[in-house]
Amino acid sequence: MSELRAAYRVTYADNRSIKRAIGREVKRLGASEPSIYVGPEPELILALLKLQDWTQTEVAGVLRVDVSAVRRWCADREQTQFRQIPFAAWWLLLHRAGVVPADSLVSSNGPAY
Repeated sequence: MSELRAAYRVTYADNRSIKRAIGREVKRLGASEPSIYVGPEPELILALLKLQDWTQTEVAGVLRVDVSAVRRWCADREQTQFRQIPFAAWWLLLHRAGVVPADSLVSSNGPAY
């Protein structure tokens, strides 16, 4: 059975805890059914940006989206402006951070997560 939402809440005391949370996220994506994608908690996206010392503007430039899209992905889930980060954008950020290798992005059966 696939996990729709992360079973953990992310707290960040230091970079080590952020790295562990990101590692759990990659495992969660790998254990999920490929046709069902539920994005990470916004706090994890913000933590990745913090860990990599990226601004929301820089991320928007890398992903070629408007910075308002990045803000919506980082908004609290209860806020009306919240939007789930698309799989491709999230996977690309994880790749740019060095968390997942480039060859894991695409396989003959679709995304290899």
